[in-house]
Amino acid sequence: MIYSIFSTFLRLFIVFLLTTHLGFGGELQLLFINEDKGQFLTKLSDNIFSDDKKTDGQLSSSLYIGYAFNIEKNTKSIFAIQSDIFTPSGLNKYANTATIGDRAFSETWMLSIDTSIKDVLLDSSFYIDQIITPFVKVGYQGEEPKQNSFQNFLHGLSGKEKYNGWSDRLIFKDILIYGVDYMTRFIANIKQYSISLEPCIIYSLGMTLEYFGFGGFLRLGSKPTYDYGCSRISPLISYNILHDYKKNTNFCWFLYTGYQKRLIGSNAFLQEKTLITKIQTTDMLNVVSDKVIGANIFLNNISLNLSITHRSKEFSTQNHPQTFLKAGLSYTL
Repeated sequence: MIYSIFSTFLRLFIVFLLTTHLGFGGELQLLFINEDKGQFLTKLSDNIFSDDKKTDGQLSSSLYIGYAFNIEKNTKSIFAIQSDIFTPSGLNKYANTATIGDRAFSETWMLSIDTSIKDVLLDSSFYIDQIITPFVKVGYQGEEPKQNSFQNFLHGLSGKEKYNGWSDRLIFKDILIYGVDYMTRFIANIKQYSISLEPCIIYSLGMTLEYFGFGGFLRLGSKPTYDYGCSRISPLISYNILHDYKKNTNFCWFLYTGYQKRLIGSNAFLQEKTLITKIQTTDMLNVVSDKVIGANIFLNNISLNLSITHRSKEFSTQNHPQTFLKAGLSYTL
């Protein structure tokens, strides 16, 4: 059933992009996450988060392609395709079967709809609003052995060694995640700058990932009148959904730091059994936290984002916390 919904949703997503809102002030978003293995910004991320330079495995990479558009003045939606790849650590990647005590391979493809509804509570030099964002993600992952995963395909293109363990990956055929995110933004405009405090909570349900999260962001921006959007932290991928889609005529920027603690009820990416050995390899932790620091720059209709995330251990036998990078590009039509 979920596969049918996924394929129908994918067709509607493509038709939507080709026939409706393109060219009417929407925003295309492309985000990529990659684990920091000592290749990018290692010294910077170590100085900010930890001394560990060899975090490995876990959320290995993510790809997010979305199209955001206005429904009404204060209501915006985003349709997106998302892929997340999770891998074991170290030499366990090359084992033919999953290793007890380490995460097993898993790869997901999902389609999502997020709709943000903004309610302005105070509009002056000190600005307050609240943003409610219900979201739904559906996906499908077949049960056949998948030695030739998307990750191995990319490794083949770049000449890197392929991983054997994909044949004993996690199996969970249907993916369904839904929930709601609530944020309040307190924004003070001081001369040519804006400072915002953004506490938020999120509640996620479904057969794949259930959790309650709370935390917030602190941001400093260079343009008080510009709506930089509301950031969201997720166990899968973090992104901005709400922007003022008017093109900027001048250069502007914002810096931010964020924190989220999640109380986990269930996580199929850690609790499901593997395809060949039929085992659950990890003992999930019920409390996980993310620390984020990043920057966005805007020029005309282009937005660039770079951030570093430090994630605490997700299962009891995990060797280290994880640090990964996110790079994002948005283009306003």
